[in-house]
Formats: sequence, C-alpha cells, structure tokens
Amino acid sequence: MLATLHDILTTIAFIRYLNLEVSLVVVGAVLTMIGYSLNDTIIIFDRVRENLRKFRRQNLYEILNLSINETLPRSVLTHGTTMATTLALVLLAGEVLRPFALVMTFAIFTGTFSSIYIAAPILMYIEKRWPGEDARGARAFRPAGAVAPEPRAAPVPPVPPGPPASRPQPTR
Repeated sequence: MLATLHDILTTIAFIRYLNLEVSLVVVGAVLTMIGYSLNDTIIIFDRVRENLRKFRRQNLYEILNLSINETLPRSVLTHGTTMATTLALVLLAGEVLRPFALVMTFAIFTGTFSSIYIAAPILMYIEKRWPGEDARGARAFRPAGAVAPEPRAAPVPPVPPGPPASRPQPTR
C-alpha cells in the first residue's frame, strides 16, 4: 500500500512539474498506473510466496532477493516494451494522447521502482518489527553471523493429584 501511495504521489508531482492539464485522459493514466504498479508488486510477492514454500531453510531476506531476481528479467522485458510503446505515443501521438503517454511513461518507471525498492524493504521492516510465528516455514531474518535463539525448554508436567503414596516413586 505504501508503494502504491508512493507511485500516486510521485505521479501527481510529475503532472504538476510538467504543468499538465488534469483531464480525463490524465486521470485514466493515473488509474492505469495504479493497476500496473499493483500488478507488478503482486507478481513479485507471489514469487516470494512460492519461494517461501520451496526454500524453507532460507531466511526472508534471501527469499526476497531470490524472488526479485527471478522476476526481474520478465519485468524488464514487459516494462521495456510497454515503455517503448508509450515513448512512441509521446513522439507520434496528437495533443489528446500525449499527456496520457507522458504520465504512463513516467508511471511505468516509478511503478517498477517502487515494487522492487519500496515494497520489498517494507516487507522486511514489517518482519523485523513485528515477527510472527514461523508459520510460513522460512526462518526468521537474522543478520549474517547472528546466533539463533535457544529453543525454549519443555514445560514441566503437572504433579498428579492424590496422596504422595499413590504416586510412583522414582527408582534409584
């Protein structure tokens, strides 16, 4: 959510910087950017989810790094071809589509940036700040060289009720 908020704010700042008229075409570009950014973040986090199941012994930092590196070639190709199309629209389109193409060109770049460099570190921060049960199967994040916490001792079983003579005595 913070990564999407970043995309919205930077795109609005871009629109203001270029002094573009806020028309329906520009609003459509902003809404398209939100969908584009969310889709990219979902693709990365879906790969994280798959890798959490696959690599149970690695910590979250390693799994995030692996997941981003696995999705990066696909993202570069997808965003590169989309950006080439929007740049062609910037150069060749008329006055009606040019603001849409300008906003989308910027939004493709900032959406990719935020999915990799903002959403993933926020997930790491959440995991460090509020560590949950290790239900996902991966080890909790520990910096290199850190020692794992000692496992807790098993609880002592309660003493059964009744007179002391009825309890079995330990043999020596």
